[in-house]
Amino acid sequence: MFNNWATNQYFGKISTVKNDLIIIIDKKNTEKNIILDEKTKIMMSFRSVGREQLIPNASIIVVGESDTKGNIHAKVIRIFNPKNRR
Repeated sequence: MFNNWATNQYFGKISTVKNDLIIIIDKKNTEKNIILDEKTKIMMSFRSVGREQLIPNASIIVVGESDTKGNIHAKVIRIFNPKNRR
């Protein structure tokens, strides 16, 4: 899994969560569509977590490849600010 970090990385805060799509805002205030599938790993610290942890305003890094439409197909999502978690 560590070699996955050599692919494209995208940083931002989650603005919207809709089923298999999350929208993040990067530091240039640009929206990026992130597509999730059943293979997407979601991590917080050193543990896997569920999609319910993907909430608006969470800071994340996404590792994945973009398609011709600019959508990013996430392989790994790491959540960085676990504030207001259960």
